[in-house]
Amino acid sequence: MWLPLLYAVLTHPLLPNLPYASSTVIVGSPGLSVTSLSGLMAAIVRPSSFTSSSYKLACFSAEPVSDVMIKSDLPEAIEYNSTVVLTCSSKGSFLSFTWTNDSKVIPSDDKRLNTDATNKGSKLTFTGVQRYDLVGPIVCTASNPLQKASSAKFNLTTYYGPEDVIIKASSQGKYVPSNSDFNLTCSASSKPAATFTWFHNAEQIEASGPVLTLKVIEEKGFGHTMGNYRCVAKNDKTQRKVPSTNVEFSVMEAISGVKLSGPKGILIAGNSSANLTCQAVRGNVTDRVWLKDGKPLSPDSHVKFSSDSTSIYIDVLKKEDNGDYICRLSNSVSTKEANFTMTVNYGPEAPVVKGDKEVQLNTRVELTCSVSSVPPAKIIWKLNGTVIPGEAKEKLIYSSIDYKKSGTYTCEASNEVTGKSTKSLPLSVTVKEKIDEGLSDGAIAGIVIGCLVAVGVAIALFFYCRGKVP
Repeated sequence: MWLPLLYAVLTHPLLPNLPYASSTVIVGSPGLSVTSLSGLMAAIVRPSSFTSSSYKLACFSAEPVSDVMIKSDLPEAIEYNSTVVLTCSSKGSFLSFTWTNDSKVIPSDDKRLNTDATNKGSKLTFTGVQRYDLVGPIVCTASNPLQKASSAKFNLTTYYGPEDVIIKASSQGKYVPSNSDFNLTCSASSKPAATFTWFHNAEQIEASGPVLTLKVIEEKGFGHTMGNYRCVAKNDKTQRKVPSTNVEFSVMEAISGVKLSGPKGILIAGNSSANLTCQAVRGNVTDRVWLKDGKPLSPDSHVKFSSDSTSIYIDVLKKEDNGDYICRLSNSVSTKEANFTMTVNYGPEAPVVKGDKEVQLNTRVELTCSVSSVPPAKIIWKLNGTVIPGEAKEKLIYSSIDYKKSGTYTCEASNEVTGKSTKSLPLSVTVKEKIDEGLSDGAIAGIVIGCLVAVGVAIALFFYCRGKVP
């Protein structure tokens, strides 16, 4: 049971309606103590602008402030669409009301936010409510001149969105490798969380959720041609749908299984031809590049390319066609290559014997037979037309030569694959007890120095004589 509040008010008969200043409230009353009122309270209010001693004492009681409560006319709100009215009720007399949001007074702007109060309650109206209006906590405080009380903290869910719908691709580029981990991700600001649908151009893809994987795209039969992909975000509460921007790409199968095939038989320069063909087991090849020994190979009168560059043809092979051939296939998402080593047998070409023509007795002597041949030629050394037994290497070495080794040396080279053989021009070698090596280095240096001195003396004498002639 509430206890009444007793207000004792002094009034003047001539000014019965004079307003009372709250600053003049005095607890207690003449001849009465607070305890003798058995819980009643008295207040003497002196008119702030009246000084006459002719007062009358008027007493009345007031109900205490209690049971302050906020109620909403809506259980939930939709941003921009809903108008929410909050009602604050309270028990008590002579009440005034204050609304706060997170301890800050909510101002009335007579446009979107409005308050309407009586001494029994207050209404706070949000027209076109926004998402942060009712997050709160919102509190209503009821008060009279002697006490105040506040409601429980209040907030109301406001649904909004979707907005800021963003689509992102896991990798950039107009082409995406088939069977890769590529995906599209869609996000949106929304409460509750948005649901997503996906589209390829104008056709809906049977997929849901914020992530669209390449696996789903290919399984549904999309991606083989260039197209636009987008997501549409929907809020089931607000019933709003917002599309993303478009992401354009095409799915392309990566190149794999590249094979370069060439001639399998024995190739002989001047007699054989060669055809090299390059193909990929999978993938759409958009570019083909041929290389030989790491350098680009271009068509010319000797090397012919097919119209689509899938093969090259050499009508008559040369020794220069030996080497490592590479075909490099590529498209927008991959590059693969294969190689083929082609061996062209040729030669032997005319060998050349190199060495000193005069050698000193009992010294080490080395002769070399230089010959170009594939495979390496078989070498035979001859001295004065007679085969030197056991000497079949490119180098003929005598560790200590004697007079018997003087004579005419030749080397003969043969190629078992080409069936060709040839021999070198002769090299005459003479073994001497001592070789006249000419002037020593010291003698040559002395001669040079002597010549320079003589020239200097001659120049000096010339200028001396010239100075004596008048």
